[in-house]
Amino acid sequence: VYYEERIPDTLEALFADAEKARAETYAFLDTLTTDDYAKVVPIELSQWNFRENLMIADALFHIVNHENYHRGQIISE
Repeated sequence: VYYEERIPDTLEALFADAEKARAETYAFLDTLTTDDYAKVVPIELSQWNFRENLMIADALFHIVNHENYHRGQIISE
């Protein structure tokens, strides 16, 4: 299910959803060893027809950059 199909309808719910995603990300990070960051995993973003194999470190770097992108959007509005 695409996020656009389940996006929260209030600001409070949006922040709660973001905190849930952040908590899940931190929980995932807690399971990783140093060697895990170099593991290659398949990534699929079907709404953009994107399929690649990325190292976990690269995928995490994208997540951080993506969040910063949206922060920039908010500031520029």
